Amino acid sequence: MTPQNAEGRVPLSVGLRLYWKHLVPLTVYPAVLVVTLKSIPEEWALLVFFLTSPVFFGCGYYAGIPWWKKKVPYSYIVVLGGCWLFLSPILIVAAVLATNALFHLK
Repeated sequence: MTPQNAEGRVPLSVGLRLYWKHLVPLTVYPAVLVVTLKSIPEEWALLVFFLTSPVFFGCGYYAGIPWWKKKVPYSYIVVLGGCWLFLSPILIVAAVLATNALFHLK
């Protein structure tokens, strides 16, 4: 059984251990989108971007479910934002460099 405070929310450390899988799609999706947009013809890029934007919002909603259901504290949202703002760009750069190295793209 996990410790809970008066509101029924678990501490941040426990919440991250329980719900880390909710943060992965929001962190990884921007890198997948950039690599996809880089590998398709330029004429299709805008269409693909608009068609996949609901997926991004879905990833954001999925990442926020533990907070919306009042299972984790607000600091979980701060960690969620940090994953998106700081880890996603690192993954994007790594994915682009790997794509360039594997497929010899410009």
